[in-house]
Amino acid sequence: MTEREENREKILALFPKPIFVEEVPNGYCPNECCKDRPWFLVATHIGHILIGWRKRVISICWDRTTVKHTADEMFPTENVTKYDRTIHAWGYEKARAYLGILLAREQ
Repeated sequence: MTEREENREKILALFPKPIFVEEVPNGYCPNECCKDRPWFLVATHIGHILIGWRKRVISICWDRTTVKHTADEMFPTENVTKYDRTIHAWGYEKARAYLGILLAREQ
């Protein structure tokens, strides 16, 4: 399996029921070195979540969803980069936990 396929498989496995997935260019690094680490715009029941690798963390942005709470409001005890409606997850397990909280919210 190529790195690109493996990345896609692992990222999409974080979502219990994605409705639609669109591969988009890496939002952090547009260079050739990051071509195998695209980002994904994932349609869910709460709206579109933008997710992808940024250096050593997974960036999760929910500004296109019905969840209006900021990262600080949603994850007040997490000591990671947070701004607006974006949080950085240190690995797949943290990303799964953050997405679980987000996807459980209705607004």
